[in-house]
Amino acid sequence: MVMRRRLVALGILLAALIGLGFAVAGVRDRGHKQPKPVAAPKPFRIVFPEGFTRLQMADRVKSVAEIAAHERGRTPRLSERGYRAATAGRRLVPGFGRHPLEGFLFPATYQFTARTTSAQLVRAQLKAFRRSWARIDLAYARSKNLTRYDVLTIASMVEKEAVAPEERPKIARVIYNRLHHRMPLQIDATTRYGFHVPGTKSLLQSQLNSDNP
Repeated sequence: MVMRRRLVALGILLAALIGLGFAVAGVRDRGHKQPKPVAAPKPFRIVFPEGFTRLQMADRVKSVAEIAAHERGRTPRLSERGYRAATAGRRLVPGFGRHPLEGFLFPATYQFTARTTSAQLVRAQLKAFRRSWARIDLAYARSKNLTRYDVLTIASMVEKEAVAPEERPKIARVIYNRLHHRMPLQIDATTRYGFHVPGTKSLLQSQLNSDNP
């Protein structure tokens, strides 16, 4: 009987201690608030309009990086110098061989963080280009004995020459016909590209008369 009373008393004591422990733990938990999760930094955005050249994209990178540094107080790794370096020279583009990246840098809106490098942005542009290119039907181009790079070059010229989207098919036909008959293209877009003349400036007669490109 005495042993039974002792066991009962011990059980009551253990229950009390356990209850007290839980109560103390609960007080401690309530006294120390759980830290709120830190929200990820809002990404920056950079927009490359259609028709931008590689150098114009590099200028846009410079402007956006400066704005990002001013507004957020953080200097992004993305830079004009880095972008120029990441897009310079001839690069191996799957399905096209080695070419300058002009025309492969897909114009779109891209998000980046302060840690994003210029090389990473260029890879994102090339990935977007491959995704878009995969949807193009090249049957007509093959019938004209045009290579994939020929098509890309013509598309770039059409984009630069057209003022409105509805003009593109007509300009493309003119270019195809002149190429077929081995005629000079005689379009401003190629001259502007060769002399790095933006669309906001007039071409000189000496530039129009040149063989460049």
